[in-house]
Amino acid sequence: MLIICNILMMILLILISISDIRERRIPNAMLGMWLALIVICRVVNENPISMQSAVIGSLSIALFLLILSWIRPGAFGFGDVKLMLFAGIHLGLGVWYAFAIAVAFAAVFCLGGLILKRLTLKSTIPFGPFLCLGIGIMIVLG
Repeated sequence: MLIICNILMMILLILISISDIRERRIPNAMLGMWLALIVICRVVNENPISMQSAVIGSLSIALFLLILSWIRPGAFGFGDVKLMLFAGIHLGLGVWYAFAIAVAFAAVFCLGGLILKRLTLKSTIPFGPFLCLGIGIMIVLG
């Protein structure tokens, strides 16, 4: 069951990434499916993360992103916050590793874009695909 759960999660992460790239938004319907899948995996007890770790990881990353978006409006969309809130339920404190991986890949992408002059310092990028990549890597390593 774990393999099926992980495959479905990866497919959903790809769909979320595509949506964020195309529309610059993560639909609530996809986030709802993501949350439902996480809950199903927890119910069938395929997730070894303790409930305490899930709650702490989930709330800590969501609050961190919310605070950053208040300090720097537009830095993160609310879809990004919800995506990481739900990812924390699945990954526990590992959600912080997923976030660090996302930031690292986004930094490399932006640096490359600046060097190739496809991005400027005022450019914005959808961050959801990088979050999905970090989450996906942590699911695989998990």
